Amino acid sequence: MSKVFRAVMGLWLAPDFTAVMEGKAEPPRINHSKVDFGELATALRELFPNGPHVRIRVANDTVDQVTIHYRSGISLAKAPTGGIRCEDFGHALLKNAASQDGDVIDVRRAWQPLHSLADRNFAPPPVLIPFIIESADFEDAMIWQASAKPSLGLPFLPDALQEMLGESSGDKTPEGELPEAIRERLGRIFGCDFLPSALLDRMTMDKPPKEYGL
Repeated sequence: MSKVFRAVMGLWLAPDFTAVMEGKAEPPRINHSKVDFGELATALRELFPNGPHVRIRVANDTVDQVTIHYRSGISLAKAPTGGIRCEDFGHALLKNAASQDGDVIDVRRAWQPLHSLADRNFAPPPVLIPFIIESADFEDAMIWQASAKPSLGLPFLPDALQEMLGESSGDKTPEGELPEAIRERLGRIFGCDFLPSALLDRMTMDKPPKEYGL
């Protein structure tokens, strides 16, 4: 495989639990062994068509709200080690991507000790979908990340590199919205509904070139 620069992105989602809260439905559960992750990769490529050419690959697992609640302290149960942004999931995905080919990367064994609920065949719906972008170089990866923002209704930042390096005035990732078509598509893939709100975060990446001093 030719040399590429890899970054792990995280698409944060909000499952729609309205019917559950109203007592009209049971909490949804996802069997990750039956999810069409190839279709998920295609959906992400169509959601983020802008910017430099990248290859988008997905993990064969997702992160659910139970892990996020434990890590954020919402749950009183003992939390596994790891930050709320789930960088450890990203590091494991990055490592497995380097040793595997194909659009879907097997991370089930690597991620199992990181989940709060280890049974991925009876798991809550995803609140975080980590995926890999593979670009020609570091600069293309950073510009692609900025170029992806309009897909969520956010403005493209002209000084993309500075913002992506964390040197902008704000330190929060702005919230965007999923287009209705992609929400419906994700609903079919995972068998549950999603609200419009979404975030795109960078979880981890290959080591940048030395000239950037990172």
